[in-house]
Amino acid sequence: MKRKLPADLPTLTDYLAGESNQEQNAEVERAITTDADFQDLVSKLHLTQDALRDPMHSHVNVTSVSQVLRSKIANETREKSTSANTRSTRIFNQSLWNNWRHVGAVFSAAILIMAGLWGYSSRSGNVGDSILASQTIYTTPAGERANIRLIDGTQVVLNVGSTLMIPADFGKSNRTLSLDGEALFTVVQHSKTPFVVSAGNTISKVLGTTFGVRAYGDDSIVRVVVQDGRVMTNNAVISPNNMIEVERGGKYRLKQDVTVDDYIAFATGSLVFSDVMLMDAVPSLNRWFNTEVIIADEKLKSKLLTATYGKGSISDLSEYLSATFNATVVREGKRLILYAR
Repeated sequence: MKRKLPADLPTLTDYLAGESNQEQNAEVERAITTDADFQDLVSKLHLTQDALRDPMHSHVNVTSVSQVLRSKIANETREKSTSANTRSTRIFNQSLWNNWRHVGAVFSAAILIMAGLWGYSSRSGNVGDSILASQTIYTTPAGERANIRLIDGTQVVLNVGSTLMIPADFGKSNRTLSLDGEALFTVVQHSKTPFVVSAGNTISKVLGTTFGVRAYGDDSIVRVVVQDGRVMTNNAVISPNNMIEVERGGKYRLKQDVTVDDYIAFATGSLVFSDVMLMDAVPSLNRWFNTEVIIADEKLKSKLLTATYGKGSISDLSEYLSATFNATVVREGKRLILYAR
């Protein structure tokens, strides 16, 4: 049965933005002390704001976002829909996304706020029946990363163009989540409950470790690399400084003594290539620089790329590629077209 939200949505968003008055503070704090579910919701929202206030996202104005969210919630709650699924898709894919495209990773906060309202209804109207009640979703667009602290204390760096899906019951008894893209996990140890990442056709289980998973939809393999501790992926045990690559058909290969720092460099703001064919590097370049690289000359595709890129502009990438491959680069908006000279 759906419950009333102990504090109304405008009051809650004011409270989170630090703009609430004394009366609103009292309302939210009273609800926190009397409703355990509401307390958990507010705790998760604070964790999201902490992540967004990380220096990595210093360009994001959380207060402004809260104001936009408050306005969007007010508008959405006045509308009626006969289908909760249709309403959920419309809210996330159109209304919020179209208006928040410019704030990048802060979109994850909106999803958490909306998804966190499972089981509740607004005093001013329904917020859809169990909108994404089964999970919390963090997503990063091309060119944006996010630092996330999960409720069990695990730290996650979500790489560009990635999605992390966390079930509603994630915590002490269940620590299974799903990844589409790439992330670095620093897992807090819980002796009785393993931490499980489902990515592509792989399942990785750990108790406490630091490891990276890459499973983008356009990759031909899923890659798991271990910095410390041990990880079991599809029944294969991976030790520190080792890596597993799993093909779509399930066949895998283990690699020992790899340079782990190169594979998880994204977590500290770098994209590293070591003897990678340019055509294989293009998807990563596109996500990192939020661009579209097109190789117009066949002989450039097999050229090897060894480079380390920080955060830069599309113009920077154009200069890098031109100098590295002695190529002519034609820019059309966000598109870079490479021709051999």
